[in-house]
Amino acid sequence: MRKRSKYRPKPIITDPLNWVLNGFKTLEETELTRLGVMHHQALHAMTHGTGVWEDWNTICHMTNLAVALSQMVFGNAYLDDLKEAMVAHARCGRRHLDGKSLAYTGPELQAINTAAEIITEQLRLATRAELEEAVARWSDASEPRTFMPRSFKDTVCMR
Repeated sequence: MRKRSKYRPKPIITDPLNWVLNGFKTLEETELTRLGVMHHQALHAMTHGTGVWEDWNTICHMTNLAVALSQMVFGNAYLDDLKEAMVAHARCGRRHLDGKSLAYTGPELQAINTAAEIITEQLRLATRAELEEAVARWSDASEPRTFMPRSFKDTVCMR
């Protein structure tokens, strides 16, 4: 039996001019609203004690994307705040795995709220190309979490 070829053709962009021009645009107001509602619904559920794993994962993805955008686009100014939020979020998840409620304590909630404010501003300011690159680096299965500093590896939310 013959070996399978590793060759895979590259996708062809049918409209390269619009593809480039859309990369310079920021997200539209409706997209920002939809993402904001999704993040805030998850935060609301987690604060009121009605959170489920989908809410926990939404906040996890939110903080991971904020770290990726901070490192790639906005500099490392907010990495300490984001690390604190990731540690708080991981603590909440560990408590839930131990059989307790999926809810934040006071200091954890402050850290998560700070991260939510950071990602909201990042989404408002980042271009589509920067967001696509951040998502690609963050969710690349062949190089998991290479964008994060070593100190984050033990606190990163699992996919």
